[in-house]
Amino acid sequence: MNARRELNRLLESQTGIEVTRGGIDASVDTFLARRLKELKLTSVEDYLPRLSAAGGELEVLLNAITVTHTWFMRDPGQLSIVSALFEARSPSASPLRVWVPGCATGEDPYSIAMLAEQAGRSVEVMGSDINSAALRRAAAGVYGSWSVRDIVDVERYFERSERSSFSIAPRLKRHVRFERHNLLEQVLPGEWDVILCRNVLIYLSRERARGVVERLAEALAPGGYLLLGASEVVFEVPQPLEATYLAGRLALRRVSASEKVRISRAEPPSGSLVPRTPAPAWEAPLPALPRAAASIAEPRSAPTGSLGVDSLLTRGHDYLDRSELPEAIIEYELAVEQDATRAEPHMYLGIALYLNGAIEAALHELRAAVFLDAALWPAAFYLAVCHEALGQLVEAQREYRHVVRVASRGGASLLSRRHSAWHDDLLDLARKRAGSAA
Repeated sequence: MNARRELNRLLESQTGIEVTRGGIDASVDTFLARRLKELKLTSVEDYLPRLSAAGGELEVLLNAITVTHTWFMRDPGQLSIVSALFEARSPSASPLRVWVPGCATGEDPYSIAMLAEQAGRSVEVMGSDINSAALRRAAAGVYGSWSVRDIVDVERYFERSERSSFSIAPRLKRHVRFERHNLLEQVLPGEWDVILCRNVLIYLSRERARGVVERLAEALAPGGYLLLGASEVVFEVPQPLEATYLAGRLALRRVSASEKVRISRAEPPSGSLVPRTPAPAWEAPLPALPRAAASIAEPRSAPTGSLGVDSLLTRGHDYLDRSELPEAIIEYELAVEQDATRAEPHMYLGIALYLNGAIEAALHELRAAVFLDAALWPAAFYLAVCHEALGQLVEAQREYRHVVRVASRGGASLLSRRHSAWHDDLLDLARKRAGSAA
């Protein structure tokens, strides 16, 4: 087997990460070029033996390639669910127990502690990640101005240092702890009221992501909520979860034992010859983006004078692949300004806004894309997902039906053949959501 493919296989078996997703393969290439020189090795074949579980080199590799790009209050729409849960609790209630797997450098766990303080409620937050270097930064709680840019009252939550860095206030740190954890392993012990797992599943293979969601569901307390990121689309809700809407956003709630009894179908009598229909296997989460942003639609021939737009789109795709959403949004906005009559810039801007939690703004851009090019069905697909996230199910179903109609007329040519599996996944999801009438 090719040494690089063997390294990719090892990474997936150890972490679930599919290296071809999210630009991670480029990160691996950059790391290998530097690391082989540092270790005075001549090839990847020489490097592979150093990645044994007993050694520390695998940890060095994981720390270098896993994504740690995040910031405070990153997804206001999703965090509004957490705020709503705080408001619904009595001030004298026991602390809300929140687990943030894939917490990177800790901005999400500390954001939740801030929301608890704003609501006057108590909270216990656990942040976990496979990246030990990121966890050390999280535990230190020291951040730059870029990370805190969306916080209105910075002085309330941080102590400013001389070098324009910001340290989390000790009173907030007391409610947050961190632990290294691999999501492929057993979940952290305890029944969690909220599990906030955002933009983690997009890097996992479909089968691995399915297992992770099932384990996270079992880790919830009865009535607890699993909150996934906008970049993950779930085909079907796995047991024991149900889909619900809080603060206008989709959440997955664990059904309690008493609720299961109420909603379950009556069992056939003992000895009955009536066959039992096995429950259909639920589908694994589908990343809202394919393996590279640039592959959502095939590049089209650019009209004269629009080369600047294509360059901006390429730069935006590069940022989007690295989950650097604010930067991607800027590039796509510039592309829209240069040529507002092209559908692709509107579509990509809408997708980036959606992934960044700005769903209303995303709706505006995606509607523009569909208006300019009704055959660009990926734009209609994301428009449907936005409607669904806001609880607008009739509008979502209408767009899903549009996706199915356009694709059945040959709209699949907008997607590259090498992403035919992704194309099939989207159509399958659109058909399920649209109903049998589609």
